[in-house]
Amino acid sequence: MSKQLECRIIITHFGTTFSLAMFDPKSGRHEPLGKHPLKDIDKIVRDLKVRMEREGHKVSFNEVTAPR
Repeated sequence: MSKQLECRIIITHFGTTFSLAMFDPKSGRHEPLGKHPLKDIDKIVRDLKVRMEREGHKVSFNEVTAPR
């Protein structure tokens, strides 16, 4: 069985788009997951959360707005 990670999903808003990244505070690993249209935010974030939980990871969120 793989080691449980704390997967912090980081959502950064850029107006009509948002970017996703995942961060594991224990290891310091940061993984960018790309930019997406804001209209798809609910489905994309929900699907990612469900996938991470199925893999046995602890999921938390951090949501920020990018400076203009």
